[in-house]
Amino acid sequence: PNQLSATLFIELVSKQEMIEWLPKLVGIQESLMLVIETPAEKYEIISQTESAHKQNLTRDEITASVHYIKFILPGNVAKCLETADVKLVSFHEKYRFSTQIQRPTLTSLVNDWDEAVLPG
Repeated sequence: PNQLSATLFIELVSKQEMIEWLPKLVGIQESLMLVIETPAEKYEIISQTESAHKQNLTRDEITASVHYIKFILPGNVAKCLETADVKLVSFHEKYRFSTQIQRPTLTSLVNDWDEAVLPG
């Protein structure tokens, strides 16, 4: 309940890109934020690394190209996703970006959430 899980895949298509970028992106799995804005409130939820992943795959000198992360949503925020303005933001020092989560994706998340949370 109140968790949104995600897979972060860093798509690098050449060995040279991997050599260049994987050391630069250490910590990116905990440098992502969901920004959820409703008419009444704004939530900034920072990603967390799944505990098993953190123990087995997190390194200090180089990052993996795949990370399993989650966002812990406060209260009934999950129910607001379909109508809220939602952005995914990277605040990592070497890779900053922001992207709007489109309405069809948010509707799908809410539908999946309802199916997973509500019995039968």
